[in-house]
Amino acid sequence: MHSHIRARASVILAGGAILVSACGAGSAPAVAPTVAPTVAATVAATVAATTAPAPVATVAPATSGPGQVVAHKAGETHKLQPKRLEAVFEIDMGDHFFGNPEGDKNPTFTLPAGKTIGIHIHNAGEVLHEIMIGRTLVMKEGEHGYEQNLTELVPSDVFFYYGDVKAEVGGATYEEIEMDEGLVDVWIRLNVPAELKGEWEIGCFAPDHYEKGMHTKLIFK
Repeated sequence: MHSHIRARASVILAGGAILVSACGAGSAPAVAPTVAPTVAATVAATVAATTAPAPVATVAPATSGPGQVVAHKAGETHKLQPKRLEAVFEIDMGDHFFGNPEGDKNPTFTLPAGKTIGIHIHNAGEVLHEIMIGRTLVMKEGEHGYEQNLTELVPSDVFFYYGDVKAEVGGATYEEIEMDEGLVDVWIRLNVPAELKGEWEIGCFAPDHYEKGMHTKLIFK
């Protein structure tokens, strides 16, 4: 039986409306005071200037080119990350590829076996993606994935970060992690034993993502 961790981040904002009404407390005088036209115009202009809403400056959001990932800088340390890590590795998720801090698409990732490592998965995609680490590809009707899944063989700790909020799952075994576009930072902390050294693959099996090229090589040495 495969266990399945699904992370879905959502924010619901509820807005309330307040209706404010002002009513006059008395009746208008029968005779309005006479004001010279030039004075009236000056008063009107002053009132308009002081009551008109201030202009709102709009700033266009920074955008990256098609298929680009906002990658982490090489060697960057993160304020919010799991403790007790001997090494940290960055994997960015784009539409539809995996990337590294240097901006390469689908590079070969080489990680050490026998050490407690932190794999930081940063989702920069605009759609749901998933990450699965396995061997021996299976692609047939109704079944996409791998015959051997690393995270089913090796228990790991999974950390979900949403801003300053963290959720942790300790000692988990699972098939894949799915990440909505709103959840951008997930960490996997694990120690891969020597007997599992060798070549693995990272793949995304959201509908048609693997076929679009979202898979790359991962080697444990």
